[in-house]
Amino acid sequence: MTNEKRKLPIPEALYSCGTRFGAQYYSYPADKLFWLDKKQGWYCEKCFAAIGAEKGISLAEEIERQKVTK
Repeated sequence: MTNEKRKLPIPEALYSCGTRFGAQYYSYPADKLFWLDKKQGWYCEKCFAAIGAEKGISLAEEIERQKVTK
């Protein structure tokens, strides 16, 4: 069977944390990044724990929300 006739797996998209620290080494799936209103960006759980902030909506949820509204 050729690749044209079967569905090939699509890898999960990965994103860097808003700190950009170590972005070349670390990336996260969309459900592991959350909106931080204070800094207006997407941050990982470690960043939220370090600053003691409450996590906002996940990037995965926002991607789905925008798909629905288009």
